[in-house]
Amino acid sequence: MSARVASTEMTRINPGPLKGLRIVEFDGEIAGYAGKLLADLGAEVILLEPPEGCSARHKPPFARATDGSRLAIAHLWLNANKLSVDVAPGSAEETAGLKQLLETADVVLCSEPEVGPGAYGIKLEELCASYPRLIVAAMTPYGLTGPYRDLAADDLTVLAMGGLLSLAGNPGEAPTAAYGRQPYIAAALFGAVAVLTAVIERLASGQGQLIDVSAQQCVAQALETAAQTYDLSGVVRTRSGSQQRDAGLGLFPCKDGLVFLVISIAGGDASAWHSLANWMQDVPGAETFLEDRWKHQDYRATPQAREKFMRLFSLFAADKTKQELYETGQAQGLSIAPVATTQDVANNEQLRQRQFFAPLKCNQLGRIVEYPGAPYRLEKTPWSLRREAPIIGEHREWVYSSLSHYREAHSQAAQPGLLRRNSDQSLPLAGIRVADLTWVGAGPFASKALADHGAEVIKVESSVRPDATRLSGPFSGQPGLNRSGYFANRNTSKKSINVDLKQAEGRDIARRLIAKSDVVFNNFRPGVMKRFGLSYLEVRKIRPDIIYVDMPAFGCAGPARDYSAFGASISAVCGLHNLSGHANSLPVGTGTHYPDHIINPLHAATAILAALYHRAMTGEGQYIEVAQFESSVNGVGGAVLNYQITGDIEARNSNRDECNAPRCVVRCAGFDRWIAVSVRSEDNWRALCQVLDTQNWLRDARFSSVASRLANQSELEKAIERRTRARDAYTLLERLQAVGVPSGVVQDARDVIDVDPALRERHWKYLQHPQMGVCLYDGCPFTLSRTPGGLQAPAPMIGQHTREILLNLLDYSEEQIAALRGRVLL
Repeated sequence: MSARVASTEMTRINPGPLKGLRIVEFDGEIAGYAGKLLADLGAEVILLEPPEGCSARHKPPFARATDGSRLAIAHLWLNANKLSVDVAPGSAEETAGLKQLLETADVVLCSEPEVGPGAYGIKLEELCASYPRLIVAAMTPYGLTGPYRDLAADDLTVLAMGGLLSLAGNPGEAPTAAYGRQPYIAAALFGAVAVLTAVIERLASGQGQLIDVSAQQCVAQALETAAQTYDLSGVVRTRSGSQQRDAGLGLFPCKDGLVFLVISIAGGDASAWHSLANWMQDVPGAETFLEDRWKHQDYRATPQAREKFMRLFSLFAADKTKQELYETGQAQGLSIAPVATTQDVANNEQLRQRQFFAPLKCNQLGRIVEYPGAPYRLEKTPWSLRREAPIIGEHREWVYSSLSHYREAHSQAAQPGLLRRNSDQSLPLAGIRVADLTWVGAGPFASKALADHGAEVIKVESSVRPDATRLSGPFSGQPGLNRSGYFANRNTSKKSINVDLKQAEGRDIARRLIAKSDVVFNNFRPGVMKRFGLSYLEVRKIRPDIIYVDMPAFGCAGPARDYSAFGASISAVCGLHNLSGHANSLPVGTGTHYPDHIINPLHAATAILAALYHRAMTGEGQYIEVAQFESSVNGVGGAVLNYQITGDIEARNSNRDECNAPRCVVRCAGFDRWIAVSVRSEDNWRALCQVLDTQNWLRDARFSSVASRLANQSELEKAIERRTRARDAYTLLERLQAVGVPSGVVQDARDVIDVDPALRERHWKYLQHPQMGVCLYDGCPFTLSRTPGGLQAPAPMIGQHTREILLNLLDYSEEQIAALRGRVLL
């Protein structure tokens, strides 16, 4: 046995921080990744499958099992570590057995209540009433309430209705979906965060509740600054595709492929442009980047600036490989990354040296397979792969024979005193305090998820070197540290202290705060916290049970440990960018810094909540590392696993899938107006032909079967567009939905704010800010029925709570505060 395999075998002994939780997962397209996250963290997740197997078993691509049968990669990826129980719908005996199983469960996960629990005659409300301690999480396309709750949908149409699809693709061409059913991954991630929030709350109350997650709201959360830009300036952001968004921000060709470069994203940092000029000094004309105008976004956005940058950088990169540009550019302190294929990811030296890939014996394939590893590393309770994805019904006998034991041993009841609570018992994370040293994108979004549900999150920042998003538009009126919509939307419900950590007294303030905190959280480069004297080794001397979180771009060890990255460059190096776009065009990615908004903050929040649950049960704190690169690889984990098993390098596939056709985005009447249509059955196909008045297509050999439509997709999509391009998109949506065809208007920022009734009812919030006035904020994409969270306050002004926290929490006197003001308290 190799050392690496032996190491994996040893980790199976420790099942992770969620040991003791029993979760029942009803088959469905959204809940699968949530179940995977919880199972990999040690929960016992029982997958309920119909006799023909869960939906993931039937989705390509496939591998060949040792017995000659097909094994779906999606099933192998999503269902490792789970148990399988087959339950036939329509049987009174089966339903009775299922209800006995539910008596032993802590959590139920479902994607579609009507075809999940509903297939067995069980309603969600009845579940909650019958089992008061049960946490029931429904992750659905549009939520359990609201005007769109019954819309026919799939991930493409939700991506359209949530607004993100409008930002991805080339101008003038059909928008293209991000690879990998990202709306459903986003909903599953928010679902996992919601479940753990409710599980922690139950430790104090002993009561369960119903969780309602809307995938559309999750997509809206990923719009970067598009919603705030429209709210504050009336400007609707458009997609740039493979072109530069601004000069120095985008995709560039090189000798063997493409690189993604982010020279200046926030605050007009001139040093990056000086580093670029130094790196490119052998290129005639590169000295232009020393000019002051390049640090101004207004200039970088001009066609002249974009053209000049493309010309000069393309000349520089033409004879260099993407790996060479990656290494030498990062050595200059520049955020550059290769646009990686799944093969590149599998062979990435940083991942290999950090032993990211987890070997697991897959008996169905007859060999050991290297799975993408953990999106986070928990020191005391490590993530682990314990078993391969199950055979249908493999654990039925064991699960049902152990019910009486589980009923007797069920001990996850109220345990008062395990969490310190404050006076507001209505918020599920009340009593948890976070010392938040994160900034820019992914870190603040992760701590926001905690703050919006009652954790006291204290943002430690400095006006000497402010959070770069405070310096970035859109602004409410004139630019200013307290007027950025970019910053505001990421920092609701938090408090702010303005402290210079470079001063000894400033570091003492941080230590006093940490001593009274449950979590300390940063996303600096490796070594920064150590230089402040705030490494984990130092902090645990102050607070032995602290949950300490490092969230560097590439990890705290390995050859890329000191590399810098933003969300878009992480999207490139993890493989997501290359997989997203039209098959015969350059990749376009998501059009945003997507990992900063969904994948990385929610993986981080999941790890923190799991560690808090473990601490509540055992008293033990621990160290957590969330390497954003590794976390993001999990967002395309199925594609990477496919390469590991089959050697196939997945290619871009526009908006299509391999199971049904048409699945496309077609033009409607009006400027840049599109609709997404996804046929999932022959009934859908006949209904689409009825709405388009093309019943003759039912007899056309090119389109009369799924196989023929898949073979003639390009011709079919053009024919559909000829029927839709003169029609109003919303009228067409209404007609298609009336006959059950999954469809969605490709909504832009104006549409999702001013037009969409579901998002108006469920999502957007307006808060009064002292300097910004009334501004738009993203609400929480999930609701807890008994202890709902939500936006507790607008984003803080810098240092707004400094005096309050030092005086009332840290026991400084007024005289001490006065002595520090202007020198340490900025």
